[in-house]
Amino acid sequence: MNVLAESLQDIQLALLTCKLMETDREKPQFKHLIQNHFINSGKATDDIFLSSMGYYFLGQHIESVNCLYEFHEEPEKEYREYEFS
Repeated sequence: MNVLAESLQDIQLALLTCKLMETDREKPQFKHLIQNHFINSGKATDDIFLSSMGYYFLGQHIESVNCLYEFHEEPEKEYREYEFS
């Protein structure tokens, strides 16, 4: 799988091959591929959508939404006090 993903630069073919060939219910190669090429790459390049897709593929839907939310948090607003006379 790493040959397809890294040498051929074809992540889609690597994902498809993992889905078709892995017989283990835990799918460790699929999870490793998603973790390295989606989540870690997304964090390294600040691509929140890539990270979100990675979490979604792993079934971590809440984490998928949280990584989108954390990126778009608005800074706290400063309020000034005015005196009226």
